[in-house]
Amino acid sequence: MKAGTTAKRVAMVLPEGLEYSMRLLEGAIGYAEQHPHIQLLEYNFQLGHAPDWLKRPLDCHGLLLWIQPDERWAKPLFRAGVQAVNTVGGWPLKWARVVAFSTPDLVRAALDHLGGLRPATIGLVQDDLANHPVYRKGQALFLQFAAERKLRAVTFDVGQQPGLDHQPPQLTRHGLQRLCAFLRGLPRPAAVWANHDLIAQVTLDAALSVGLRVPDQLAVLGLGNYREARY
Repeated sequence: MKAGTTAKRVAMVLPEGLEYSMRLLEGAIGYAEQHPHIQLLEYNFQLGHAPDWLKRPLDCHGLLLWIQPDERWAKPLFRAGVQAVNTVGGWPLKWARVVAFSTPDLVRAALDHLGGLRPATIGLVQDDLANHPVYRKGQALFLQFAAERKLRAVTFDVGQQPGLDHQPPQLTRHGLQRLCAFLRGLPRPAAVWANHDLIAQVTLDAALSVGLRVPDQLAVLGLGNYREARY
């Protein structure tokens, strides 16, 4: 939004209890502090439940959302014509624009960083790939840009992993076995880019369990600035 004499009110519509929500809010607060014409409003909700505040109109110029596809209660938010962007890749694009991690510039930056280590192989490890069109797009960009850089690239999808919600994050037994087999088969030295920090953490755990030395034999790059990365 452009600066002007009137403050632009942006509503943050975020689920309660998710670390990703906190990271989004921290980033938005930092941005608003540098742009005084933006005023942030925070609206929380529980995943799978329509919030009470939906019964009254939102007095804002724009919405920054973290809404999953099954949160059908969010439809009325768009009927008033308020500009909105969503940060979940699985959201139907016809309802709202999507802002996600898998952008061309980010994929290029990740490949340039890992490629500078001169690995024999660069792997992309993602979770639940089939249900996320943005992740599929990111995978396609990853393979395309790796080919342009003449890097050997491979991809791996660990599937749905409910254990990632735990602290510390963990994979299902089958998911861990598959990931360990994937890491064992990588020509070394190798580098892995994980689609978020929780996958990076379980990748590190799997690598250590099969005797891979990090970062000598395997470099791991995460994404998202979760507490795992901060530690």
